[in-house]
Parts: sequence; C-alpha cells; structure tokens
Amino acid sequence: MTIGPDHVLAIVIDRANTLLESWYGRSGTWMGSLVIALVLVFLVHAYVEGGSAPISHGAYYAALSLDPVDTGVANPFRGRILAPLLGWVSGLRGPWFVLVPWGFLVGFLAQVNVWCRRQGAAPLHALAIMLAISFSPVAMHSLAGPGFIDAVSYFFLAAALMNIDRTMATCTFMALAIVTHGATAVLLPAWLLPPGSVVMRQGCG
Repeated sequence: MTIGPDHVLAIVIDRANTLLESWYGRSGTWMGSLVIALVLVFLVHAYVEGGSAPISHGAYYAALSLDPVDTGVANPFRGRILAPLLGWVSGLRGPWFVLVPWGFLVGFLAQVNVWCRRQGAAPLHALAIMLAISFSPVAMHSLAGPGFIDAVSYFFLAAALMNIDRTMATCTFMALAIVTHGATAVLLPAWLLPPGSVVMRQGCG
C-alpha cells in the first residue's frame, strides 16, 4: 500500500503532539511552556542579531531603573514607572535592566501557549502560534531594542485577559499594564466587552 504525503504529514503531526504532551506531562504546562518560550527568545534574539546594551528609549528606562524616584534627573518616560521600579527592586538596574523586559517576554510567550491549550488547541497548534508571535514584531521589537518595555505591558495585558472571569485579578493586571505603558489603555474595550468579562457587570470595586 502506498502511503501518500498527507498520511505522512498526519503521522508527523500526531507524533509531535504526542511528544509535546509527554513533555508537558513531565514538566507541567506552565514550566514546559516557560522552557519552550526561553528557547524561542534565544533563537529570535540571534535571528535579529540583537545586542545587550540598552538603546534609544531603552536607555531612558535603564536610567530610570537606577533610581526611579529621583525626580531631580530629567527623563521623558518617568510616567512609565513600573518596569524601571521592578528593575530597581530586583537589582536588575542600569545595563542589567534589559533582562526585565526579556524576562517578561518569556512569560508572555508562555502565557500564549497556556491560553491556547486552555482553549482546546492541540500542543502543536499552540506551539505554532507561539512561533508566529515570537517571529513577529511583538517579540522582535523587544529583542532588537534592548530595554524597551513593551513586553512587560503585553504580559500584564495577557494576564488580565486570561483572568477575565476573576474581577480582582483582571482589574489588578489591567491596571499594572496601563501603569507600565499608558498606550495599553486603547485596549480597554477589548478587555471590557468579552462575553465572559465580569468587569462590566460587577466593576473593579
């Protein structure tokens, strides 16, 4: 019997799903997703030939991380205080600040995988979505521009949407996303209007 290419592809996909399920079974969905996300971040960083020194806006955020409450030093991004504050608290200050948004980027990609699995996606489909986001400007921007904080707001925004049925959690995460980067506020309608959202019914009080 001749085996056609469609049949071979189906076997490969089934085998890949089995291997991924086995991986998540051993490591747990979250930990397994974080490991895969970390590998993807390394691969994309190499692909974009990213550096490690804060540049452009990232340099301002890195400077803020040295002393986020020092108002005597002029900085155009002082209103976006959360990420530099996290860098200051964690000890990732100055040139080390780039690890803050990169760490949140790993977390964000893991969130994507976990959310896809919760929605019933097969492991390989979820991985494909992770790959698509990893090799898109969403991730590449943060890796090509060390110190840019967009990934931090992506993480908190994703957390808000993943917890849309839990009032306190979703409101807290959305507030953190906006404090990180005010532009996140344009996505408030997407957060308020989903059918499963409790925010419109109960408010954040």
